[in-house]
Amino acid sequence: MLKIFGQGMSYYEKRLCLLMFLSAVPNALGMLQVLIIQFTPKHHCSVTETLEYMKARNETDAFHKALNISIPMEENEFGEVSRSKCKQYNYTQLLAGYGHKNQSNVSIISCQSMYFEGPESSVVTEFRLVCDRAWLNPLFTSSLYVGMMFGCLLAGSLSDKFGRKPVFLAFTYWYFIFTFLLSFVGNEIWFLVICIFAGVGNLINFTVAAVIGNEIVSPKHRPLMYFCLIMGYSVGYLCMSPISYFFRDWRWFLRFSGAIGILYIPYIWLIDETPEWLIVSGKFDAAQKVLNKMAKLNHDSPVNVKDLKQSLPEVPLGVWKTLVQICQEPVLVCRAVSALSYFVLALNNNNLGGNRFLNLFYASIAEIAAIFLYYAAISKWGRCFSYILTSVGLAFSIIGSYLVSGWGTVFVIILTMTGKLMVAATWSILFVHLPEMFPTKTRQSIVFWALVCSRLGGIIAPFVIHAGKSGSSFLSSLTMSGLVLVTSFLYIFLAETSNIPLPQTVAEAKSLKGYWKQCVYKYKFCNDKDHRETFPDEYESVRLPK
Repeated sequence: MLKIFGQGMSYYEKRLCLLMFLSAVPNALGMLQVLIIQFTPKHHCSVTETLEYMKARNETDAFHKALNISIPMEENEFGEVSRSKCKQYNYTQLLAGYGHKNQSNVSIISCQSMYFEGPESSVVTEFRLVCDRAWLNPLFTSSLYVGMMFGCLLAGSLSDKFGRKPVFLAFTYWYFIFTFLLSFVGNEIWFLVICIFAGVGNLINFTVAAVIGNEIVSPKHRPLMYFCLIMGYSVGYLCMSPISYFFRDWRWFLRFSGAIGILYIPYIWLIDETPEWLIVSGKFDAAQKVLNKMAKLNHDSPVNVKDLKQSLPEVPLGVWKTLVQICQEPVLVCRAVSALSYFVLALNNNNLGGNRFLNLFYASIAEIAAIFLYYAAISKWGRCFSYILTSVGLAFSIIGSYLVSGWGTVFVIILTMTGKLMVAATWSILFVHLPEMFPTKTRQSIVFWALVCSRLGGIIAPFVIHAGKSGSSFLSSLTMSGLVLVTSFLYIFLAETSNIPLPQTVAEAKSLKGYWKQCVYKYKFCNDKDHRETFPDEYESVRLPK
């Protein structure tokens, strides 16, 4: 892949892309582990007493007869009739002689105990998170993303203060350790607590890796670097289906996910701090060592750190003032809505019907296809128009999946996977676009503040799914589509940053013009040759991708 798309990249840049690819593979296991460990199999009230009664009467096909006389039928919002998952006929009244053929006079009560179909063991089956306890399932899911949100708040400032490499390594190993510990919890309280701690380290290394790549790789190849990073995540996504099929017990799935962290110990020596951060932080000797290493691996003459020092101006504002500045940008809203859409579609995988392992496989294929869509789109149309195009496609996919729900499972899966394709592309565009809009000293903090907003989307997503299952899914689908369309409109106010050097100060970041202004100026200059020749610098500052 790097040979095909990486023409002109140095050996060190290609090496970094490969390391970023490998580092991102386990991230999908952590981000979407709830699909495996919190899987809800088909279930209904236990009919053990009725079954024993039927066997005592020597009834043939006793199990199905016990189901028929013990479990009432219910109708959903689409008119489909099926056995109740949480209700049963009063067993005492059945035995008292009210008859097995006519249950009209038998009262209906909540399940006294549950029966789960299939060989899977999950948190849901072990802690009985269904029916009156079903609200605990989205709570546990959200707890993982609450941990991620706290991790983002902590890691952003730590990364800007202590460097990209220490935070990358620390949170990588943090995630693996607490994921392994999560497999040993014995009750709901400890599961909730350890899940939050595991979430703190989840996906932090992925985000730091994106910033490392942005600060080391040349502007021309930044999209390719992120292409490799998200491809690693997608390969991990692809591996989830066979891994979950092999590990049917949720505890062993977590133990496997945590144990593979041993493979990433060599990253202590393989990953370098970014010269850009070292120079801005005043660590010129350390920066020179990294530059010498790059030159040695590239078989090139080393760059003098003094030359780079002169090209990096001082940062005039502190971290807090810069954060106040970023809060005025609509990118935070776009990040939150994109994340909400992503998690709603990804975490709803088990509710699509059909084989859940195949659905997981289809979703991973859509994720991989989205990477090629992302790379092709931003290479041709730039960041802003690509986001607008894919987000509009996402909005129509979300509302369309509801409208075709009465046509059959196949149509729902097709439109859901189309939405998954679009939302994964918007997610990728945001990840590569966001660091390009803000200055070096606070770039990582701002990226993590945006991730905090996205984690809010992850926290809300399980409850949106739960509301869709327990009530009307039309309202949730319509709301989601509307929010996505709003973000596509807000995105026109962000700057197009294709092939533009990263801004070093807040002044440089603020000088970037919004996409709509660039479009207007581009049209003006293209149709006014005299103005274009008179102000060539201004024309260059508002250029858009061809």
